[in-house]
Amino acid sequence: MVKFLQIDEVLNSILEKYGLQKREEQIRYAQCVYYSLLSGYQNREKGKNITSVALLEAATGTGKTLAYLTAAACFARNFSQKVIISTFTRNLQKQIFNEVDRVIKVIPVRISLLKGMTNYFSRKTLQGFINNCQTLHKTVKADRKKKLLFDLIELLNNIYRTIQDEKVFDVEDFYENYADLIQEFEKNLKELRKVLTPGQRKLLMNVHDFSDFTLANDPRSLKEILRDPDEFYTCVWQEAAESDIVVINHFLFIIWLKKLNNGNFFSQKDAELAEMADEIFKRSFVIFDEAHTWYKAVTRTSELTFSLFSSLHFIQDVVELAMETVKKKKNPVLKKLDFTRQKLEKLEEKIKELQQMGKEYYDLTERQVLLLVTEWQAEFLSQIEKELRD
Repeated sequence: MVKFLQIDEVLNSILEKYGLQKREEQIRYAQCVYYSLLSGYQNREKGKNITSVALLEAATGTGKTLAYLTAAACFARNFSQKVIISTFTRNLQKQIFNEVDRVIKVIPVRISLLKGMTNYFSRKTLQGFINNCQTLHKTVKADRKKKLLFDLIELLNNIYRTIQDEKVFDVEDFYENYADLIQEFEKNLKELRKVLTPGQRKLLMNVHDFSDFTLANDPRSLKEILRDPDEFYTCVWQEAAESDIVVINHFLFIIWLKKLNNGNFFSQKDAELAEMADEIFKRSFVIFDEAHTWYKAVTRTSELTFSLFSSLHFIQDVVELAMETVKKKKNPVLKKLDFTRQKLEKLEEKIKELQQMGKEYYDLTERQVLLLVTEWQAEFLSQIEKELRD
């Protein structure tokens, strides 16, 4: 028979094991979380349609994350229930997982992390890109192109093996642990794009950097993706289904709530994601970390957004296409296009610098993109159009 865990005893054991300071506020916080979860469970078992809610606040440095994580683990272990922990940002998810090892070494529970699709690699997109590079390598004749393609294929195969062998399906985790591989890939890809013709570049599948290998750029429906047993995201969902505690972001929880209330989705993938979430969430208990950010999360989820990098790459593609159209080297338009291309490359580098520094950056809303495009058209595209006609 499994020993029934007492929340205060377990938390004290964790604190002693790791030499952490005992705080009465932390213990009371953990007890409040635990007994709120217990109250909700007891109401459900008795057939009562009564929700148990606890709104808790504690000072910075109290140790809230360890407290509620321990409470969730004790509750999940004692009553064989699943607990969802919803957060607003990736940094908060990291903060939670900094405490996970301490908890699972005392309480034998399984904890997993489930992020949005844009955070995971698409095995099919990555493999398709490798196959296209191999096709290009067979058809190009110039030695420089062949050498660049050969090096890129070798590098990509190394990256692919690393992802599979180490099971690093999360793009951000890969960036943190294999930054050198990514920098080498992006440097080689940039050189390759410069020497390929427009027709040859089409085989590069609009891939400009490593982030383009995520599921956001996978044309398949979510159902098709999850039917593929070898797809990385399938493994992530399977782990979440088997876990006692699942850490998610507010966005995933919000789109599930939309499903419950027959709301409208911006994409078919969001609708399918809500269906998948239903299988995990519908009988689970929920802890909202940083609940004051909920309104901000709902506001952002309610607007159509565009990836900052995708928007930048789209403009880069337009500039490259225009440069191919304007073939006369003395044409003033070509100089302006080349200047714009250089500015876009610098902007991309700056964004990556901020990303590597750990600073949060957000996607652009529909209104922001329209505003940027309108300004760009007014100041630049109209001038190009006029000079091309001349």
